[in-house]
Amino acid sequence: MKDFDYNSHLRRYRELFGIADNSSRENVVAAETNAQHDHALAVFNPLRDSYTAAVQLAGVLKNQQARFYMLYGAGRRLGMMFHAYRRIIFKADPKRSDPLAYEEQQELSLDINVLYLHAMGVLDNYAWCFLFERHSEREGQLSRTNVGLFSEKFRAVCSDFEGIRQDIDAHSGWFREMKAKRDPIAHRIPLYIPNAAIRKEDAEIYDRLYESFRENTVQNKFVEADEAFDRLNKIGQFVPGFVHHPDDGVIPLYPTVPADMGHIVQIGVIVRRVLGR
Repeated sequence: MKDFDYNSHLRRYRELFGIADNSSRENVVAAETNAQHDHALAVFNPLRDSYTAAVQLAGVLKNQQARFYMLYGAGRRLGMMFHAYRRIIFKADPKRSDPLAYEEQQELSLDINVLYLHAMGVLDNYAWCFLFERHSEREGQLSRTNVGLFSEKFRAVCSDFEGIRQDIDAHSGWFREMKAKRDPIAHRIPLYIPNAAIRKEDAEIYDRLYESFRENTVQNKFVEADEAFDRLNKIGQFVPGFVHHPDDGVIPLYPTVPADMGHIVQIGVIVRRVLGR
């Protein structure tokens, strides 16, 4: 889907802004942020529609377990993912510069983990649904760890998977990257969206306010502590990004998150196409 390709949005804005090698940094940034905004919105409705389509498909499936995996598995997950995605792209807009409030930062950190934890779960739900709807008699031939759209053992058992193998394999490189990203989140360190990037000139003020917050908290001076904490969270500039392991640096929210959700949408279309026949 062309709209899911960030580069197509970027090319359009580079042409619109007349971006060349000697263009100002301001124009380059403007083209990038506009492209990021449009790209994020391009995924918005399709992700929402994936949720409603999963619920609708569950109503026509013949196998009860397949219906359960589509409705209570994929459907529930996609519903949570859509609401998480909506909050992220509107509160952490590419053009935002104001630091996130503490409550926003905590909420969006929860949302980014919802997206990446449930993204892999949705794909597993699709595989279970496919197995029960098309090959329920062979379910005992696979261990739970082998049920997956990208598993060769799963594909060998589900003989009619060949009809969508090529379309699914177009996402195999992305799947490997997602699995490498998701597994550490689930088992070791969760994701985190920083509320702001602190500039060098703000570092001294930040450290002083943090020390004030810490000392007042220890001394049970909660009014003073809250005041220092509020001022602390207004320092710096918001840069849309998320962090996993501290040694890995900041991962840009855009176009990373919309691109990943675009793959989820496209794989859902492929699976529903064959199961809805």
